[in-house]
Amino acid sequence: MKDKGAVDLWITLCHEQWLHKYGEHKHLRETTKIIVDKMWNECAGNEYERSWKCIERLQNRTERFGQDRGLGGGSSYEQEAAEVRLECALAAYKMGDLLRAVQMLKDAAQKYHTDHHCEAVTKWILGCLEWENDHIDEALYFWESCKNSFALEKTKGPNDQFRQWYAYWEIALGNVINSAIETETLAAPPPEPDSTAPITHPLQEAFLQLSPVYNEIPATPINRAKPTNLSVAGYLQTDQVFINDKAFKLYNLKSGKGNILKSPNPRKLLVMKVVGDSMNKANIYDGDSVVLRAIPAHLSDFDHSDIGVQMPIPSNGDIVAAGIVDENEENFATLKRFYLRGKKVILSPESTNPDYSEQEFDENSKDFYVWGIALAVLKPVPN
Repeated sequence: MKDKGAVDLWITLCHEQWLHKYGEHKHLRETTKIIVDKMWNECAGNEYERSWKCIERLQNRTERFGQDRGLGGGSSYEQEAAEVRLECALAAYKMGDLLRAVQMLKDAAQKYHTDHHCEAVTKWILGCLEWENDHIDEALYFWESCKNSFALEKTKGPNDQFRQWYAYWEIALGNVINSAIETETLAAPPPEPDSTAPITHPLQEAFLQLSPVYNEIPATPINRAKPTNLSVAGYLQTDQVFINDKAFKLYNLKSGKGNILKSPNPRKLLVMKVVGDSMNKANIYDGDSVVLRAIPAHLSDFDHSDIGVQMPIPSNGDIVAAGIVDENEENFATLKRFYLRGKKVILSPESTNPDYSEQEFDENSKDFYVWGIALAVLKPVPN
């Protein structure tokens, strides 16, 4: 079984913390909770036959409630069948039936009609079990689905703390997925953010990919030289740069994009020093510098010499450099998180300073424009 230790750690995190973020067993009626608790007690005591009987009772029970509207209990329990399948699946996994657990988890994910949080967590667990079963592509599919759901939830969570939690885990899960692809190993979960402290996004070290390295150029007598081989053998990469003789290390700001930042033409990159604390929860502090991919103000300014290169467009959740035009037609620059909500553009700060607030613009407004997408943050290297 593949990476079972890490899988067990993820399941514990999801079951004991993530699933109950909005309330423990909130979809279960009291009598159902009693049977679920009995199932887990029997499982913990290695009374697996009794635990399986509880699973059978729970599944029969949810089917009956689903068929008889008079016993359904109203909308408060419309997700009960999903939570029961989920609890039974985890118990089945604990008892060693991986195949049955996967089947029940898939059923649970389909039954979560309105609880998108629990649906997403169920899919992350599903991905872990598929990974353990060496079904790599299935695992990646369910993990990506969970991460994308968290990306959506971070824009509409019930409060700022919840939205920050989703933003933190969207980036962390993206890093885990990329690491799994690159190393073929599932990493253990990073620490859960402290609910009493301001949440900052985890940073991933980055390498800036520069010029290609070609296979060979002959340094032999001309009459013995072979045709030049211009196939690419690799790329020149760096994780550290110098600005005015001071060393800075690169960290990725693009969620889920791996740790290699492919450089466009150097003329399309900007490096700007950050002044202010409006993005300190995104680990961008006063005095850091950000690497931006420049977006030309006019299509005619875009360099089409790179065949196949498209005009860069910010994605939902990107950190961007934006220009804001005030009533006097003065231009002001700002670094903020970019969100699209319907036909509205939101420029959102992520700061421990309560003085900052979101700014909202119509999608086609001339009062703002995006002129750069943040790729990486440069942090001073200690002397």
